[in-house]
Amino acid sequence: SGAGQASHAFIWDSVNGIQDIGDLPGGLDISLGAAISNGGVVVGTGLVGGGTGPSGSQARAFVWDSVNGIQDLGAPVVVGADDVSSANDINNIGIVVGQALDATAGLVPMSWNLNQPGFPMTPLLPLQEEDPDNPGTFQLAHNSSALAINDFLTVVGTSRLPFSELDRAYM
Repeated sequence: SGAGQASHAFIWDSVNGIQDIGDLPGGLDISLGAAISNGGVVVGTGLVGGGTGPSGSQARAFVWDSVNGIQDLGAPVVVGADDVSSANDINNIGIVVGQALDATAGLVPMSWNLNQPGFPMTPLLPLQEEDPDNPGTFQLAHNSSALAINDFLTVVGTSRLPFSELDRAYM
């Protein structure tokens, strides 16, 4: 789409057809849907202003339902960087997974609990790798993402190991 054009996530069903999800308050008219629960709750990522990069935007995880509309799931506050998060999946009991920018590890896998007020954000522990120069010392992987979650709370994702720089899947 060209400059200034909206690009919104949508939901479709056979009764109502296409419904525009819209964008986040203060958003830049862009939302990307990533997953939908059996109850019709959608998660994804929207762009909001206030970013420090060249575009002046920052990505934020969102949740949408037909009662409350689109809501920002929040992101950790990182001093000197944008507050960035994105949502990749939702299960049928209201747990959302994705990733957020962290001051020390880059992107870290995150979960949000839609059943609790304020949708508390919880970092999920990424993989660890032993320091080859200091055996017995481990460092957390960086640039990690939680990609999917099932109703048994099993999460799958990817992590980049800190020393070998290998990307690894995890469950």
